[in-house]
Amino acid sequence: MFSRFFLRSRPSSQDCCDRKVLEAALDSHTLGKIMFNAEGLMVYANAVAYGFVPALKGAGADGKGFRLPHFIDYLFDHAADVDVSLKNALGEGSGANSIINFREVVALEGGALCVVEAKPLVESYTLFVMTDISRDRQREESLLYLNENNYRLQKAIQFATNGLVVSDPKVEGNPFIFVNGAFCDFFGLKPEQMIGKSWDILPDITRNEKIATSLIQAVVVGKDAEIEFSVKNAQETRWFALKLSAVKDSAGRVDLFVGVFTDTTKLMLREAEAYQGQKLEALGKLAGGVAHDFNNILSIIDGFSIMAAKGLDPQSEAAQYLLKIQGAAKRGAALTNKMLTFSRHKVVSRNVFDLSALLEDQKILLDPLVPASVRFSVRASEPDLRVSGTQDAIAQILMNLVVNARDAMPGGGTLSVDLRGCGRSELPEKVKNRTQEKRFAKLTVSDTGTGIEPKVLEKIFDPFFTTKPQGKGTGLGLSIVYGLVREMGGGVSVDSRLGEGTAITVFLPLSEAPVSKVLSGTVRDPATLKLKGYTILVAEDEPELLQIVCEMLEKMEATVLRASNGNEALVVQDDYEGDVDLLLSDVMMPEMNGVKLATLLCSLRPETKVVFMSGYPGSGEMAPVEVPETAIFIPKPVDYNRLVLTLFETLNNNFPDAASNTPDEVKPHWVSTSDQVH
Repeated sequence: MFSRFFLRSRPSSQDCCDRKVLEAALDSHTLGKIMFNAEGLMVYANAVAYGFVPALKGAGADGKGFRLPHFIDYLFDHAADVDVSLKNALGEGSGANSIINFREVVALEGGALCVVEAKPLVESYTLFVMTDISRDRQREESLLYLNENNYRLQKAIQFATNGLVVSDPKVEGNPFIFVNGAFCDFFGLKPEQMIGKSWDILPDITRNEKIATSLIQAVVVGKDAEIEFSVKNAQETRWFALKLSAVKDSAGRVDLFVGVFTDTTKLMLREAEAYQGQKLEALGKLAGGVAHDFNNILSIIDGFSIMAAKGLDPQSEAAQYLLKIQGAAKRGAALTNKMLTFSRHKVVSRNVFDLSALLEDQKILLDPLVPASVRFSVRASEPDLRVSGTQDAIAQILMNLVVNARDAMPGGGTLSVDLRGCGRSELPEKVKNRTQEKRFAKLTVSDTGTGIEPKVLEKIFDPFFTTKPQGKGTGLGLSIVYGLVREMGGGVSVDSRLGEGTAITVFLPLSEAPVSKVLSGTVRDPATLKLKGYTILVAEDEPELLQIVCEMLEKMEATVLRASNGNEALVVQDDYEGDVDLLLSDVMMPEMNGVKLATLLCSLRPETKVVFMSGYPGSGEMAPVEVPETAIFIPKPVDYNRLVLTLFETLNNNFPDAASNTPDEVKPHWVSTSDQVH
């Protein structure tokens, strides 16, 4: 600042200075130098000064046209802050000897920065020295820029989600010289606990032989390594991926090690869930295929036993034997039904119902399952929790979970069933990843039993897996729960501790639709029904099943046309001159499936009604052939009473008309589901 100027009066001095001494003082390749005499006249300026001060060029070759006031004005014009009173005081000075200890930074034309200093050479002369500090300022600005960038980079590294550690292999023990916040959080330590410590402070890493070997190779030969490992504590197990890189100096020696830790726990959970899903899907397909073939066999056994029992005295020995055969067939059907439920092959009619109300109703059925030694409670914390599915599925889920919890407490304990609503934030990650729904019903069945061992926990949803003694369980209970919950768009989580108990929680997405109305028909006795006057075309590739169905229909006085596949059915109907009132077709047949047969037949005979039957589902991801939703569908093994009632109601137009909602490929006139037939 110009506040550092001092003024004093000097007597006029003689120009007797040695010219060579002055020129030597003024000579410089980097400093600009201008000298004024006592009268304020410029007596000399070097080439650098001419470059700094363009006004000098107009002063003539001898510079006599350039005076000290001109120079002062130039300096003040280019100074950052101007002290006007000081400028005026300087202007009133009589000459160069009026200025002592002048020093200021001036911005010259072209952007250069100079420090201008006034120094007395002799009594009668004042020398102004101009030093270019532009490069110094640039270096300063560059340093500030680098410091700012380094600060930002360090901040970004500190708050990165990946853990970062840097160690120095040149020091014994390869100690940590830098760790970021995420790395400290991963291992529950503070930076001051880790800086200067070796990798041994992380036993989960160094005790792992594979990781230890990779670290040794990295230290010895500078080899990069990528490793996956887990860290266990009392609450959880977390998985990490470590990428270790060697940083080498210009001579090729390892200078630093940089380790990047990525928390892969969520990824591992998703992969485990996907693997579990794929495993269950594969087993489900196998179970579904076995159940389909077995259903045909059961239908044949049940059908022939029913046919054989007709006309026998119900109390006769033969009738009793046949009744036992029918009972065994029904037990077999129940087992295949469980297999189909697990594999999501079961044909169900979904509806919307209040889960809270259903839970209260189910308590009456669950109470007898629980012994007096177990304190049993059922509680719904919220009313009107509507879900889409089937009441039968919920009943089966509850029964299986309650029975499992009961069996885990042979000496008694507490068994609780709790229901409430919850938001998406309460979902476990593996459930959250599969659905976008926001509100859920949370159904928890908890016990204070023995708990589940970790090695068993990962297998509890596998079909046919059981820890119960032989003959005490099928191993399908929890796999059925898993299949039913997934079919309803939900998920299951398990929390178990050995010696403390287990809590299995089912999450089901809530529905905003109103509660469905249940349709019911008139109860009829199948033995009294007749189909006289109707012609029915039956297409079924299983010969014995085709025989049973056709003989039953003939006993009901219907005209029956038989075909063992779709192509044969088209030939049979083409040869028949009368009306075909109804097509009863298996869905899966060689050469032509039932849906294609129905499409072609309805194009030839638009008035023909259609009923499908199959051991496979009629729709969904597991259906080999997609049957229109509104089509009438009878699942196998065939319940012959239900079949007779369905055919009778269809032919007599007693089912609700749904033709307006029927897809174009098949146009059945009347529609029902198995739940609507009584």
